[in-house]
Amino acid sequence: MPQKRKRSISEADKLRAENEAWLDHAEVVKKAKTKRAADDAEEETKRLARMAENRAVLAAPGERGDGNFYISFVQMGQGDCAIMTTPAGNTLMVDCGSDATESDREPYDPKTDGTDRGAAQTRKYLERIRGVIHHPRHLGKAKQLDYLIFTHPNTDHYNKIDDGLYTGTVVDEESGVKINTYLGIGVLYHSDDTTAYSLQIDGDNLTGWLLQRMNDNPSLTRRVTLMHEVTRPGAAKKGKAVKRTTSGVVAVGSLDTDNFEVDSVESPAEEANLAGITETIVSTVNGDKVASAATPTVGRLDAQGGYVIHTETDCTVTLLAAGVRYNYRNDPSDFTNRGSVITLVEVFGKKILICGDGTTSTEQYVRYDRLKRATESDRVKNLAILQVGHHGSVTSSHHKFVTGANAQFVVVSTGYRVEKDSLPKGKIISRHRNVQVAAGRTAKDHEIGMWVSGSGSHYFLTPLPTAKVPLYTTGTNGSLCFKIDKTTKAVVFLNEEKKDGGE
Repeated sequence: MPQKRKRSISEADKLRAENEAWLDHAEVVKKAKTKRAADDAEEETKRLARMAENRAVLAAPGERGDGNFYISFVQMGQGDCAIMTTPAGNTLMVDCGSDATESDREPYDPKTDGTDRGAAQTRKYLERIRGVIHHPRHLGKAKQLDYLIFTHPNTDHYNKIDDGLYTGTVVDEESGVKINTYLGIGVLYHSDDTTAYSLQIDGDNLTGWLLQRMNDNPSLTRRVTLMHEVTRPGAAKKGKAVKRTTSGVVAVGSLDTDNFEVDSVESPAEEANLAGITETIVSTVNGDKVASAATPTVGRLDAQGGYVIHTETDCTVTLLAAGVRYNYRNDPSDFTNRGSVITLVEVFGKKILICGDGTTSTEQYVRYDRLKRATESDRVKNLAILQVGHHGSVTSSHHKFVTGANAQFVVVSTGYRVEKDSLPKGKIISRHRNVQVAAGRTAKDHEIGMWVSGSGSHYFLTPLPTAKVPLYTTGTNGSLCFKIDKTTKAVVFLNEEKKDGGE
């Protein structure tokens, strides 16, 4: 029998079929996106309702929601944690971790603490940091932490999050197994893939543990990218560092020069290297481009390219940088630190900047207008409080950034005599101190611990007279607590208040 001839498909038929398939796919994608947007909107409504419930109780003076703004920088050891409360009673934590808890510095009395010194001191360490985080001015009786920001995936910035949010232990009635309980989390912001955060909590990985705190809703985990893709028309030239004495450092042989390293500044060559580059804006959340808004609006970019995560009367919280890759300043660091989230809080006309482990390149990014890159921005100048980048490392605190910040209070999150990274560095403490001296600021006597170079590396506690400026380290000064008063709009250092002192 003769074989049937196969019917050939014309090119037009092929194109028509492909077009119909593409249209079907596009419709499926459209429906999926519409459903996801509806689901996200529903979850956002639920999250806002939980926030409203979280702050529903009328606060007493000195407690969360009393109309004042509170922020505490927790003495974690060699690590980082800042917890803050907005005037309306919303709570936000930036990082919570430590690579050297220094629990052996906690008081110990065998008569009352038992024979296991290590266990007793670890318990006291955890009780102390929770005492700050769960103080009535912060989490208090809250049911959830409204916002959590992980600046970057270095363990000293996140590995104590379970200890920080721990609320107790209950016993399961059926199994008799003890179960740890924790506060919920409203939404998480971070600058790197969640797989970079390696940690096991209660037998689960960190990502799974965090999702449990967020009602198992992945849309509440938001990876933010705020940076520029940079091209340079020629090979980058590295500037040479030139040592010279700057204003505020006095003559050789004096007490100050003995205790503080002479500062250094970069040569004009480094500034010239920044000219001629081309930058393309990259602003995404979970991979989707972020739109701008004329006024500060949650989930949108403001006029200067910051990503707004919270706004209320007299208070706005904005992420200024996240995922910065370009090494503007030839900083001796890596992408993980350079990509740190930098957070700006604007409250009652005051500005607070939290820098994570952001480097001089991250600082360079936030110093300039998002679009007009030749125009220096005012948003990171004349700050009320500055948390110094990277625990006072030489990778951060560029001269121009420190001078522009001109912070009323400077906080460095460090351990005490921790040799691992030997932080903070004396030259960085000196750099910030010089600005304080030039501004004529003074403070009560206190010690500042720092590492200075010489015939090796040495930990040094400054004599009290040289530390009479509002510059503090958590390693030597403990947890540092501040209030911005709703009536006077003044910054109050609670550690110096007798009635409402810091922990």
